[in-house]
Amino acid sequence: MELLRPSGSHEWHYCKASHVMQEGLPNDESDAAREGTAAHWVAEQMLSSYVKPGAVIKTPDDFIGTLSPNDVFIDEEMTDGAMIYVNDILNYCNNTGLLQHLHIEEKMNLDNIYSGMSGTPDCWVYHAKEHEIVIWDFKYGHGFVDAFENPQLIIYASGVIEQSMTDPNNSSWLKVKMRIVQPRCYSGDGVVREWMIHA
Repeated sequence: MELLRPSGSHEWHYCKASHVMQEGLPNDESDAAREGTAAHWVAEQMLSSYVKPGAVIKTPDDFIGTLSPNDVFIDEEMTDGAMIYVNDILNYCNNTGLLQHLHIEEKMNLDNIYSGMSGTPDCWVYHAKEHEIVIWDFKYGHGFVDAFENPQLIIYASGVIEQSMTDPNNSSWLKVKMRIVQPRCYSGDGVVREWMIHA
Protein backbone atom coordinates (compact mmCIF):
# COMPACT_ATOMS: atom_id res chain seq x y z
CA MET A 1 0.00 0.00 0.00
CA GLU A 2 1.25 3.46 -0.91
CA LEU A 3 1.85 5.62 2.14
CA LEU A 4 1.49 8.91 0.32
CA ARG A 5 -1.07 9.44 -2.43
CA PRO A 6 -1.69 12.71 -4.30
CA SER A 7 -5.41 12.53 -3.49
CA GLY A 8 -4.54 12.64 0.23
CA SER A 9 -2.16 15.57 -0.12
CA HIS A 10 -4.73 17.98 1.34
CA GLU A 11 -4.01 16.15 4.62
CA TRP A 12 -0.34 15.12 4.56
CA HIS A 13 0.83 18.37 2.93
CA TYR A 14 -0.31 20.24 6.04
CA CYS A 15 0.17 17.48 8.63
CA LYS A 16 3.35 15.54 7.92
CA ALA A 17 2.48 12.69 10.29
CA SER A 18 -1.13 12.18 9.18
CA HIS A 19 -0.36 9.13 7.02
CA VAL A 20 1.50 7.47 9.90
CA MET A 21 -1.36 8.17 12.33
CA GLN A 22 -3.88 6.61 9.91
CA GLU A 23 -1.84 3.45 9.36
CA GLY A 24 -3.73 0.36 10.48
CA LEU A 25 -7.10 2.14 10.65
CA PRO A 26 -9.99 0.69 8.62
CA ASN A 27 -10.29 2.29 5.19
CA ASP A 28 -14.07 2.63 5.13
CA GLU A 29 -15.31 4.53 2.10
CA SER A 30 -17.98 7.13 2.89
CA ASP A 31 -21.16 7.47 0.83
CA ALA A 32 -19.84 10.80 -0.47
CA ALA A 33 -16.60 9.14 -1.62
CA ARG A 34 -18.54 6.33 -3.35
CA GLU A 35 -20.71 8.94 -5.06
CA GLY A 36 -17.58 10.81 -6.19
CA THR A 37 -16.10 7.60 -7.61
CA ALA A 38 -19.32 6.98 -9.54
CA ALA A 39 -19.41 10.54 -10.89
CA HIS A 40 -15.78 10.21 -12.05
CA TRP A 41 -16.65 6.98 -13.85
CA VAL A 42 -19.57 8.63 -15.67
CA ALA A 43 -17.39 11.60 -16.66
CA GLU A 44 -14.55 9.35 -17.87
CA GLN A 45 -16.96 7.20 -19.92
CA MET A 46 -18.52 10.25 -21.60
CA LEU A 47 -15.23 12.03 -22.27
CA SER A 48 -13.50 8.91 -23.60
CA SER A 49 -16.32 8.36 -26.08
CA TYR A 50 -15.34 11.64 -27.80
CA VAL A 51 -11.68 10.65 -27.98
CA LYS A 52 -11.79 7.03 -29.15
CA PRO A 53 -12.00 6.93 -32.95
CA GLY A 54 -15.27 5.35 -34.11
CA ALA A 55 -16.78 5.23 -30.61
CA VAL A 56 -20.45 5.99 -30.12
CA ILE A 57 -20.78 9.28 -28.21
CA LYS A 58 -22.18 8.61 -24.75
CA THR A 59 -24.77 11.05 -23.43
CA PRO A 60 -26.42 11.48 -20.02
CA ASP A 61 -29.35 9.34 -21.22
CA ASP A 62 -26.97 6.36 -21.43
CA PHE A 63 -26.39 6.54 -17.66
CA ILE A 64 -29.42 8.05 -15.89
CA GLY A 65 -31.25 5.40 -13.88
CA THR A 66 -28.42 2.86 -14.03
CA LEU A 67 -25.85 1.72 -11.48
CA SER A 68 -22.15 2.60 -11.64
CA PRO A 69 -19.56 -0.20 -11.30
CA ASN A 70 -19.43 0.54 -7.55
CA ASP A 71 -23.24 0.18 -7.29
CA VAL A 72 -24.15 3.86 -6.93
CA PHE A 73 -27.42 4.98 -8.54
CA ILE A 74 -26.74 7.50 -11.32
CA ASP A 75 -29.21 10.36 -11.41
CA GLU A 76 -29.61 13.47 -13.54
CA GLU A 77 -27.65 15.64 -11.11
CA MET A 78 -24.63 13.36 -11.49
CA THR A 79 -24.74 13.32 -15.29
CA ASP A 80 -25.29 17.11 -15.40
CA GLY A 81 -22.19 17.56 -13.23
CA ALA A 82 -20.15 15.21 -15.38
CA MET A 83 -21.22 17.12 -18.51
CA ILE A 84 -19.98 20.43 -17.05
CA TYR A 85 -16.56 18.81 -16.66
CA VAL A 86 -16.66 17.14 -20.10
CA ASN A 87 -17.80 20.33 -21.83
CA ASP A 88 -15.01 22.39 -20.26
CA ILE A 89 -12.45 19.97 -21.68
CA LEU A 90 -14.19 19.75 -25.07
CA ASN A 91 -14.35 23.55 -25.35
CA TYR A 92 -10.59 23.76 -24.84
CA CYS A 93 -9.93 20.95 -27.30
CA ASN A 94 -12.28 22.37 -29.94
CA ASN A 95 -10.33 25.63 -29.81
CA THR A 96 -6.92 23.96 -29.95
CA GLY A 97 -7.47 20.80 -32.00
CA LEU A 98 -6.02 18.66 -29.21
CA LEU A 99 -8.88 16.23 -28.61
CA GLN A 100 -6.84 13.22 -29.76
CA HIS A 101 -3.97 14.24 -27.46
CA LEU A 102 -5.93 14.08 -24.20
CA HIS A 103 -4.65 11.89 -21.40
CA ILE A 104 -7.70 10.60 -19.50
CA GLU A 105 -7.38 8.75 -16.19
CA GLU A 106 -3.83 7.57 -16.98
CA LYS A 107 -1.76 6.41 -14.03
CA MET A 108 1.63 8.09 -13.82
CA ASN A 109 4.82 7.54 -11.88
CA LEU A 110 5.51 10.31 -9.36
CA ASP A 111 8.87 9.15 -8.03
CA ASN A 112 10.13 12.69 -8.58
CA ILE A 113 7.95 13.73 -5.62
CA TYR A 114 8.27 10.70 -3.35
CA SER A 115 9.79 7.27 -3.98
CA GLY A 116 7.08 4.79 -4.91
CA MET A 117 4.37 7.43 -5.38
CA SER A 118 2.00 7.20 -8.30
CA GLY A 119 -1.23 8.96 -9.17
CA THR A 120 -3.99 9.25 -11.74
CA PRO A 121 -4.85 12.77 -12.93
CA ASP A 122 -8.42 13.02 -14.19
CA CYS A 123 -7.36 14.59 -17.48
CA TRP A 124 -4.46 16.57 -18.94
CA VAL A 125 -3.11 17.76 -22.26
CA TYR A 126 0.14 19.29 -23.48
CA HIS A 127 -0.26 22.15 -25.96
CA ALA A 128 3.22 22.40 -27.51
CA LYS A 129 2.37 25.35 -29.77
CA GLU A 130 1.18 27.49 -26.83
CA HIS A 131 3.84 26.12 -24.46
CA GLU A 132 1.23 25.10 -21.91
CA ILE A 133 -0.04 22.11 -20.00
CA VAL A 134 -3.65 22.01 -18.80
CA ILE A 135 -4.67 19.67 -16.00
CA TRP A 136 -8.31 19.11 -15.02
CA ASP A 137 -9.57 17.74 -11.71
CA PHE A 138 -13.26 16.84 -11.36
CA LYS A 139 -14.59 17.27 -7.83
CA TYR A 140 -18.16 16.12 -7.16
CA GLY A 141 -18.40 17.06 -3.49
CA HIS A 142 -20.00 20.20 -2.08
CA GLY A 143 -17.04 21.49 -0.02
CA PHE A 144 -15.04 24.21 -1.79
CA VAL A 145 -11.79 22.99 -3.36
CA ASP A 146 -9.45 25.81 -4.38
CA ALA A 147 -7.36 25.59 -7.54
CA PHE A 148 -4.88 28.08 -6.06
CA GLU A 149 -1.82 26.29 -4.66
CA ASN A 150 -3.75 23.01 -4.72
CA PRO A 151 -1.19 20.40 -3.57
CA GLN A 152 -2.78 17.51 -5.50
CA LEU A 153 -2.69 19.44 -8.78
CA ILE A 154 0.85 20.67 -8.13
CA ILE A 155 1.97 17.05 -7.71
CA TYR A 156 0.23 16.05 -10.94
CA ALA A 157 1.73 19.05 -12.74
CA SER A 158 5.19 17.96 -11.68
CA GLY A 159 4.52 14.45 -12.98
CA VAL A 160 3.13 15.72 -16.29
CA ILE A 161 6.19 17.94 -16.78
CA GLU A 162 8.51 15.01 -16.08
CA GLN A 163 6.57 12.86 -18.56
CA SER A 164 6.10 15.46 -21.31
CA MET A 165 9.31 17.48 -21.41
CA THR A 166 12.55 16.27 -22.98
CA ASP A 167 14.37 18.42 -20.41
CA PRO A 168 12.12 18.93 -17.35
CA ASN A 169 14.80 21.04 -15.66
CA ASN A 170 14.59 23.59 -18.47
CA SER A 171 10.82 24.13 -18.48
CA SER A 172 10.47 27.45 -16.64
CA TRP A 173 8.91 29.01 -19.76
CA LEU A 174 6.09 26.48 -19.72
CA LYS A 175 2.63 27.64 -18.58
CA VAL A 176 0.73 25.26 -16.32
CA LYS A 177 -3.04 25.71 -16.03
CA MET A 178 -4.68 23.77 -13.22
CA ARG A 179 -8.48 23.64 -13.45
CA ILE A 180 -10.89 22.46 -10.77
CA VAL A 181 -14.36 21.59 -12.07
CA GLN A 182 -16.78 21.37 -9.14
CA PRO A 183 -20.42 21.53 -10.25
CA ARG A 184 -22.02 21.17 -6.80
CA CYS A 185 -19.99 23.82 -4.99
CA TYR A 186 -21.92 27.07 -5.12
CA SER A 187 -19.15 29.57 -4.48
CA GLY A 188 -18.82 33.05 -5.92
CA ASP A 189 -15.81 31.82 -7.90
CA GLY A 190 -17.96 29.66 -10.19
CA VAL A 191 -17.94 25.92 -10.80
CA VAL A 192 -14.77 26.03 -12.92
CA ARG A 193 -11.72 27.59 -11.27
CA GLU A 194 -8.22 27.93 -12.68
CA TRP A 195 -4.78 28.67 -11.31
CA MET A 196 -2.07 29.40 -13.87
CA ILE A 197 1.65 29.45 -13.04
CA HIS A 198 4.92 28.92 -14.87
CA ALA A 199 6.63 25.59 -14.41
